[in-house]
Amino acid sequence: MFKRILAFTLMLCFIFTCVVFAETAEEARQKLNQLNQEKGNLQQKLDVNKEQKSNVVKDKKTTEAEIAKKEQLIADMQNQLNESEARVKSLLEEHQKAVQTMESQREALKKRLRTMAEQGQSNYLEVIFSATSFSDVLSRYELVQDVLGYDKKLLQTQKDNVDRVMVLKSAAEIEKKEK
Repeated sequence: MFKRILAFTLMLCFIFTCVVFAETAEEARQKLNQLNQEKGNLQQKLDVNKEQKSNVVKDKKTTEAEIAKKEQLIADMQNQLNESEARVKSLLEEHQKAVQTMESQREALKKRLRTMAEQGQSNYLEVIFSATSFSDVLSRYELVQDVLGYDKKLLQTQKDNVDRVMVLKSAAEIEKKEK
């Protein structure tokens, strides 16, 4: 009887072990399948994240390139502005010098006109006719021609300076507006 109880007990242990082992193996397969599914899902998420990262990196590089272009454009515009300001400053200085020259020549012209008004045009004829010889007449005639040439040159220079002052002033104003 003892052998029968022992055999029966061993048989029950064997059956329960097989059932427990079978259940454990089945659970292990299900768990393995579940883990494989989770692994696949995680791999898909990883692939999506890698793609998103790649897109973000591309966007970052594109943005950095655009920023570099904009910075270069700003630097170029700043250089143009500096050059323009330098040209305006130069034009204004040149304008100021031209105004000073014009003023000094205006004073010389006033003196010359005042002298001419006081002495009159007949003074030139008196200079020529007061000559004592023919060579003296020629010399005096050349001298009168030189004086008249100087007067004409002085008037033309004054006119040119007035024109130059106007041109420089308008150029400076245009350059300021373009800034």
